[in-house]
Amino acid sequence: MEMHPLPLSEPTSYVCAAQNPVSRATSDPVDLGVCSIPQPPGSTWVLILCSVTATFCLIGIVIILCKIKKSEDYEEAKLERSPQ
Repeated sequence: MEMHPLPLSEPTSYVCAAQNPVSRATSDPVDLGVCSIPQPPGSTWVLILCSVTATFCLIGIVIILCKIKKSEDYEEAKLERSPQ
């Protein structure tokens, strides 16, 4: 059976048709409506909060790694300039 997506507000009528080499049969029409399942209001906020937190953590890690790299480069340049 093939079901096509329905618009959220329109009920749609379907029939079932079956055939073989000997006979063919079609069911009475059946009206299918859309049953929307509301999401709990907290789920959207949880998703936003997790996304924002992950973004800030990633930015913090990048800043820390850049500072470490810059510090290592500074120490390396300092050692190269110092007389031995």
